[in-house]
Amino acid sequence: MLPGDPTTPPPDEPTQSVPADPPARTHRTEPLPELAEILTSAPPVTVPAAGELVPATAPYGAEPVLARIGPIAVTATTVHTPNGSFPVRGSTWHLHEHLYPTQRTPTWAVTLAIVLTVVFFFCFAFLSLLFLLFLLAKETRLTGYAQVTVTSGPRGCAVQVPVARPEVLVGLHAQVAYVRAIAAA
Repeated sequence: MLPGDPTTPPPDEPTQSVPADPPARTHRTEPLPELAEILTSAPPVTVPAAGELVPATAPYGAEPVLARIGPIAVTATTVHTPNGSFPVRGSTWHLHEHLYPTQRTPTWAVTLAIVLTVVFFFCFAFLSLLFLLFLLAKETRLTGYAQVTVTSGPRGCAVQVPVARPEVLVGLHAQVAYVRAIAAA
C-alpha cells in the first residue's frame, strides 16, 4: 500500500481488505473455426417419417451377430465379450448347470381347495373335505443359473444366465453347440 494509491484507506479509518475485481471475461461472438468446419462438413441428418422402418446398424461392424449368450455376442469371426474381443476360431466353450428343482403347491390348487371347501361345507360336509385333496397337487420349478465360459488363449469370459424354465436351458445348450461348431470350423 502506497500513500498515493487510491485503494489505500485514510489513516484515521481502520484497514479493511478489499477483494480484487475478477478479470474481465471476453466472450466470443463468432464460433470457433474448427467447430464451423465440422458443422459445415457434417452430412445432413434425415429424420424418418412416422411409421417408416429404419435399418438397424450392426454394433460390431458389418458382421451380423450369429449367437448371443448373455452379454457375449458371437459373429462369424469374432467373440465380443465385456472383457474384450478375440477370434472365434480356436475358442473353447463350456456350459455348467447350477440348477436345483423346487416343488410347491400351485396357486390354483390352494385357491380351489379354499373356495370349494367353504362353498360346499354347509351342503355336503364330507364331500367338502375331498376338495382338500387339491392341496396334494405339486409343480416342479427350476431355480438357478447356467454358467457359460469361453476362453481363447489367455483371454476369457464367464457369464451366468438365469434359468427358470427347461426351455431356456435347452436353448442355451443349442447356442453353445452352435458356437462350438463355428469355433471348430
